Amino acid sequence: MDNIKISSGRLEVELSRPGSFYSGSRFDWTGFITEIIFDKTHRFCADESRRPGYGSGGRGLCNEFGIHEPIGYDEARVGEYFPKLGVGLLKRYSEEPYNFYKPYEVSPFEFEVETRPDSVVFLAKPHACNGYAAQIRKEISVADNRMEVRYTLDNTGTKPIDTTEYLHNFVNPDGEGIGP
Repeated sequence: MDNIKISSGRLEVELSRPGSFYSGSRFDWTGFITEIIFDKTHRFCADESRRPGYGSGGRGLCNEFGIHEPIGYDEARVGEYFPKLGVGLLKRYSEEPYNFYKPYEVSPFEFEVETRPDSVVFLAKPHACNGYAAQIRKEISVADNRMEVRYTLDNTGTKPIDTTEYLHNFVNPDGEGIGP
């Protein structure tokens, strides 16, 4: 089963299991929200690009750690791995600066998923790489007409983690364009 559905009755949220809908090197694989449906009528999520083959695979609500500076990238030599939080270990392929649009070879983290009718918990287990390791726990829950996303990042390695994080919102309510 690749999709997970949680519901409050009014709000239904569809999520993909880690690595099923999206298995790229950019976005966090935990809690990848592919659709939100309100009152069984209104749909909110859209693909990053309407043109096939364009974009980086985003859809709906998906987050990313270290868009410009993934931890350990500058320390890794060509051919070595560095961690991309929420994804796995990525292989550095050149001396060029990190570029989130370029695909990197991924050795995925181990993930656990626990589902309930109105919530789901994702756990990305730590995998040590050059002194870096972290565990991510992300819980997405729904109640009435609200969705809540809570997560923690626990540093389990020997080196400090200094990163950025954001949530992409690829939304297009009911397939209508945004305008006046």
